[in-house]
Amino acid sequence: MKKVLFLMLFAMLFLTQIRSQVALNPDKISVQLAPGEHAEISFQLTNNDTITYKSFWKIENVVDLPSGWEFNLCDNFTCYDTNVSESNTNNVALNVLEPGVTNTWSFKITNNSSEEGSYCLKLSLYDSKDTKNVIGTTDCISGTSDALNTTILKVYPNPTERNFSINGDDNIHKVGVYNILGKEMKMFKHEKGDSHDISELNRGLYIVRLFDIKGKAVKSLKLNKR
Repeated sequence: MKKVLFLMLFAMLFLTQIRSQVALNPDKISVQLAPGEHAEISFQLTNNDTITYKSFWKIENVVDLPSGWEFNLCDNFTCYDTNVSESNTNNVALNVLEPGVTNTWSFKITNNSSEEGSYCLKLSLYDSKDTKNVIGTTDCISGTSDALNTTILKVYPNPTERNFSINGDDNIHKVGVYNILGKEMKMFKHEKGDSHDISELNRGLYIVRLFDIKGKAVKSLKLNKR
């Protein structure tokens, strides 16, 4: 199954004139995320200069985030709310990068969508509030996603007398069982690898409806109950 690719590229992190003064580690981070998953990545900023920087950061949407994607950045001061694109200018002095000191920041990305999409974010660091004095910038924080692959979704065993499971259920979060008239008979919360008991249902044909993390029905399957 194709997964979301979340790629943080820091290969061109800092401008040439200050490349040796401020460094980021690691300089390249690659994480794969399926729809509904998230990752939190820590990275370090080291000031190799003799100057103390009071850094202010800003995130620009080079290519806008698709609907359902979220990010959070944590700096020295706080962890900001979802999709906040710049640090609190009133507390910029708290983001101090002193000579010889390494600070650890983190970036969390969450994919709450099963839709196709791509994005590119640019993270820039400034000395205090002077946005003309750039002390660092990322080339791109990028990601792509493929739509949920529904072709591999199957219920088994089929027919069944008691339990059934779902093949390819990585991104399935809820499972509904309906009779042929559309009446809901069972509703289950679902995590990868779960099986569901329908032993108390009468024999016959049922419809199993699979839902993603946003509650969207992604596929309906027939299931025979013996």
